[in-house]
Amino acid sequence: MLIFTFAGEVHANTVSRTNSSNLLQVVSRANDMSNFLKVTVNEDSLQVDAINEIQQWKDRDSESKFENIGSLVIDKSSRTTDISSNGELKLVDISKPLLRFDFEKLHVINERQVLGLRTRKKLRPKKVTIRDMVVSAAIWNQGSFGKQYDAAVGNVEIVQGNVTGNAGYFNSSSQMGVYSFGPHRGGGIISYSILFRTSQKAEVILIHFGQSWETNSDKNK
Repeated sequence: MLIFTFAGEVHANTVSRTNSSNLLQVVSRANDMSNFLKVTVNEDSLQVDAINEIQQWKDRDSESKFENIGSLVIDKSSRTTDISSNGELKLVDISKPLLRFDFEKLHVINERQVLGLRTRKKLRPKKVTIRDMVVSAAIWNQGSFGKQYDAAVGNVEIVQGNVTGNAGYFNSSSQMGVYSFGPHRGGGIISYSILFRTSQKAEVILIHFGQSWETNSDKNK
C-alpha cells in the first residue's frame, strides 16, 4: 500500500520514506510561487516534479522562467512498487546527519542557490546580511538536506585543524547562519555534535535561532 502525504509552507523540498514500507512524505516549500511541485497521475504511476523559478517577473513586458530541479517517480506497473528520485526530490537519508559542515573550503554565496534567499531583483544574491554584517561567502552543507541548508559566513577563516582536515577560525565578530533553519520548540528532539577548541574561558551561545536575516542592506537591489 502506498500512502502519499503533502505538507507545505516550509523552507525546503524534501522526500522521506519509512524504513519498513512505501510510506512517503513529500514536503513542498512553495513560498511566493517561486518554487512549486507539479504532480502527474497516470494509471499505474505517479510523478512529482519540483519546478523552480530561474528568472523573476519584473514588469508587464517581462515574464518569469522556470526549470525542473528534481523528480520523484512512483511506478506500480509491476508486482513491486518502484520508487526513484533525483535532484531536489532525492530521498532524504534521515539515518545520517541532516546538516554537516566540514570547513574545508569557502565558496561564493551564490555559487549554489538557497531557495527563498533572494532579493526583489535577484534570485541568487551575491551578498546577504546577518545581524548587520554583509557577507558574500558560504560553507556548503555536506549533510542529507544538501544545498538548501548551506551556511552564509562572515569573518570566518579556514585554518588547519588538529583532528581531521581543516577548521573554521571564529573571532568575536564572526557570523555563520543557515537561512532555512527552522524554529526550536519545546518537545522537539534535536541533536547537535560540535567539535571546537577555545583559547580562553568565556560564556558563549553556540547555536541560536532568531530573526536576523536580510538579503542585503538595500532591499531594492
